[in-house]
Amino acid sequence: MRWLGQDEKAAKYIGSMLGIVYFPPYQIFGCLDRNAATGVYDLRGGYVLTGKSASNIDVSLYGRGCLTREAMSAVASHVFVALGCQRATARCRRVNKEMRKYLERLGWTYEGCQRRYWGPTKFDDAMIYGLLPGDCRFVKEAK
Repeated sequence: MRWLGQDEKAAKYIGSMLGIVYFPPYQIFGCLDRNAATGVYDLRGGYVLTGKSASNIDVSLYGRGCLTREAMSAVASHVFVALGCQRATARCRRVNKEMRKYLERLGWTYEGCQRRYWGPTKFDDAMIYGLLPGDCRFVKEAK
């Protein structure tokens, strides 16, 4: 995982895979794979941090294998320590049961549902999860 800052190309790729259009300002942590043939790192997915308010930031994630304890530790440290936020908010499609279970195992708390949040061609509900600094048992600096 690598800090990409406001990489527009990464934001377009992750957004297109999630059906979201990101507008600056945003911050991106990219999940990268090294291409054996070229030696260049290819973006496989990543975390997009958007909508920072005084105490909250929204976290979006795309990419198989990007949701790891180490990646979440880096993102949580950035959100709670570097940015000084007091909560992070994530939305997950209702149909993505595997992701929902994994978020809860990492300390995210289910907070509710936004009906028909995703669309416009295939509607799905958004399950809302919140993370507070004290919920991050794997990030000592966040407590």
